[in-house]
Amino acid sequence: MLEGRELSKNEVRRRLENARNRCPEKTSQLGKTLFELGDELNLDIPSSCGRNGECHECVVEIANGIQALNERSDSESFLKEPYRLACQARVVAEQPLVFSPLRRRPKILAAGMKKDNLLLEPMVTRREDRVYYGEKDIDHYRGRLLGIAVDLGTTTIVAELIDLESGQSIERVSFENPQKFGGSDVMHRISYDGGEHRGELTKSLIKGT
Repeated sequence: MLEGRELSKNEVRRRLENARNRCPEKTSQLGKTLFELGDELNLDIPSSCGRNGECHECVVEIANGIQALNERSDSESFLKEPYRLACQARVVAEQPLVFSPLRRRPKILAAGMKKDNLLLEPMVTRREDRVYYGEKDIDHYRGRLLGIAVDLGTTTIVAELIDLESGQSIERVSFENPQKFGGSDVMHRISYDGGEHRGELTKSLIKGT
């Protein structure tokens, strides 16, 4: 409850996100960019230009403390308050600061092209009361054979739980690809992973899934 009214789910979610993204107040933040602060807070802020203000991907929303930041750069002329580019916004005054990356709502195709006559040789099969992966006996049959299909997109990851015997979809979930901090497309992410940040994209993917 706040000021005599009940908070909506969206308001609660926003407040929790802001709490997670509150900059530490015990140490001096003067001179740091929001990107540098985001690194300290383990925030995944996307960028594909080397943090120089050209790609316009690192948009963050300032929930509190916008007066503590420097003036807008020419690279931010397309933005209005309370939005800034994390690579351009720099702390110039000591005061509480709350910000969060701008989230994009993923668009998922619930159904795509389907071919009923497509035949595939199953890798996981049931033989009496045993389960085989190829020719390897891997488990006791427990009533169902389940598998997970994963569609790894540049923006969104979709995972689907499937009954391997009937082919029926049991459950589908989707979430934002945590690798976005390495760039908005595959080529930028390959370049990012080929430098000093080698392995970070894979780690973020494993952690995110």
